[in-house]
Amino acid sequence: MSEAAARPGGVAGGSRLPQPGGSRLPQPRFGGGAGAGIPRPKTAAASQTSRVAASSTSNLASSRVTRQSLSAPDLTRVGVAQKPGLRGTGTAQNSLLRKAVATASSRVAPASTAAANRKRPATTGQPGPDKKRPLVDSNKQQTDKKVPVPVAPAKRGKPAPWDIKSRLEHANAKISKLSEENDYLTTAAAEAVTTQQLLVDSREQCESLEAKLTDTKSQLDIVTLSEKKWKDEAEQALAELDKIRKEHQSLSLDFSNIKSEYHVVMESESKLKNQVASLNSELEQLKQSYAALSTELRVCQERAEARDRERVLQLFNEQQAKRVMLNTILDLKGNIRVFCRVRPPLNSESEKALLTFNFPNEATLEVKTTEKGKTQPAKNQPFTYDKVYTPQSSQQDIYDELSALVQSALDGHNVCVFAYGQTGSGKTYTMQGGSDSNSEGMIPRSIKTIYQAIKDQNQLGWKFTVKCSFLEIYNENIHDLLNPNSGLTYEVKMVDNVSEKIYVSNLKVVEVDSEKQLQDLLDKAQRRRFTASTIMNNESSRSHSITQIKLEGFNEAQNLTIQGNLNLIDLAGSEKYRSENQADRKAETLNINRSLQTLSLVVLKLAEKAEHIPFRDSKLTHLLMPSLKGNSKTLMMVNIAPFEDCQSETLNALRFAARVSTVKIDSKRQVKSSLSQPSSSSKSTK
Repeated sequence: MSEAAARPGGVAGGSRLPQPGGSRLPQPRFGGGAGAGIPRPKTAAASQTSRVAASSTSNLASSRVTRQSLSAPDLTRVGVAQKPGLRGTGTAQNSLLRKAVATASSRVAPASTAAANRKRPATTGQPGPDKKRPLVDSNKQQTDKKVPVPVAPAKRGKPAPWDIKSRLEHANAKISKLSEENDYLTTAAAEAVTTQQLLVDSREQCESLEAKLTDTKSQLDIVTLSEKKWKDEAEQALAELDKIRKEHQSLSLDFSNIKSEYHVVMESESKLKNQVASLNSELEQLKQSYAALSTELRVCQERAEARDRERVLQLFNEQQAKRVMLNTILDLKGNIRVFCRVRPPLNSESEKALLTFNFPNEATLEVKTTEKGKTQPAKNQPFTYDKVYTPQSSQQDIYDELSALVQSALDGHNVCVFAYGQTGSGKTYTMQGGSDSNSEGMIPRSIKTIYQAIKDQNQLGWKFTVKCSFLEIYNENIHDLLNPNSGLTYEVKMVDNVSEKIYVSNLKVVEVDSEKQLQDLLDKAQRRRFTASTIMNNESSRSHSITQIKLEGFNEAQNLTIQGNLNLIDLAGSEKYRSENQADRKAETLNINRSLQTLSLVVLKLAEKAEHIPFRDSKLTHLLMPSLKGNSKTLMMVNIAPFEDCQSETLNALRFAARVSTVKIDSKRQVKSSLSQPSSSSKSTK
């Protein structure tokens, strides 16, 4: 073994790479040809400077290779021991290290061969100190500034073949240089591995930083959105805060105003409390005065009520006395009274010859009559009645006498007023009247009197109920004028055999509350009455029209009930049947005359006070039975036409009226001490 091969770190003996931990890495510059030696630093100062510079950059932990020798296998193991997560496989890393080692060996081998072939120089001068080149920091990037390359010493002469010592020294020097170069290359290879490792670590760190950067950007976006959201919320909160501040200012102002008002109110309250105290004091005084006045008022009210009761009782007694007096007067005048009325001729009747009437007094009527075919002078035939009305008498003149009978019906009597006379004598005008107020007939005026009396008597404690019905008798058949198309059968019947009260079956009875309602029903009934044209009159009533008004009064204070009936009758025209009359008028004329003859017969029997009176021989007399006997006051109004061609019918009517005026009947007022039960024999509607 040669000396060079025996030296540690030599190339021939299997050179070892320097161990980690070194601080310097020489950077040689190789010569331009084979056998060229490795240059050394020119001076010791330069070498020392390089060492210092290299040592200052070689302190990175786990990233430096020391100058201790490493064998090629060791270097390979260093390259294989990589950290997990490095890029590339272990095979690639080992390949890189093998290339680095091969390059270093190829460069060392020629150098050693050149050293072996070099001759020893003639001189035996010692070589200069072996100056180590400074190591290069693997983490320090190289710039344009180049690292100084050691300059090879000047060539010395080749030692003589016989100078073994010189040749050995020369060989050792070369071996030392080659060892240094080998150390440099080994260090460079280790630095390359370390640099590669650092590059891989840097890439991993870069990728990690990029990932972190991406995450940071994502978080930054989230933070930006959150920041925008919070910024919007902050702006909204600021706006709300501004609004709240304004509201606070407004409320503060309101509070100040309210506070001021409160002070004013408190001051007013204090004043009012004082006023209340004063008023309470006055109230107490007023209460005492009120109590005294209340006691005095109660006493006055009791006195006034007592006086009112006395006055009402006095008025009631006066009314009762008036009723008795009126009834006495009427009894003295007769329960059946007869009035006679001569109607004036109409303007259209001015060409007709008139009868001559004389009126000696209010109760006497004289008629000048002449017999046809005789030349004897006319003679006056006197007729005396309860009252005679001239053609100049008005409707009001006649009603002045009739009103007492209406009051008698309100006092609890049955009253019957019927108009008798031939067709065209003015019966309907007397009972119904005309369209204006001055020409109103007896029936409309009676309605007004009834409701005025009811109003007056209400002040005396009387309460009245008014019911009415309207019917006509045509050809001995009864027709309900308030229910004309009912198809029912109407018969005159007795309520009982004791009171001799009568009613019409199925007849519609209506309870009325006002004067207008009763007048409307009257007008409706009159429009439905049967009329026809005759020789005596263009429009003649061919039926007996009967208006029935039932009055019932109750006085709770006196516990009295009075019941009265007012029958207002417009009889059909009385006249003899003439051949020139229409054929279809014959039956009705005969029925009218038969019923009127029955009425005459009944009146005659009453005047004679006969035991049997034929009331049932006709529907008319059957209905008038309560009015012609017993509890009744009857007024017969005889109507006279003023024409000569009516002389026969006029004389017949006057003679019949004279017979009626001779009839006298007793009267008894219907006064009960309690409410009477309504009759179940008639229908009542409202």
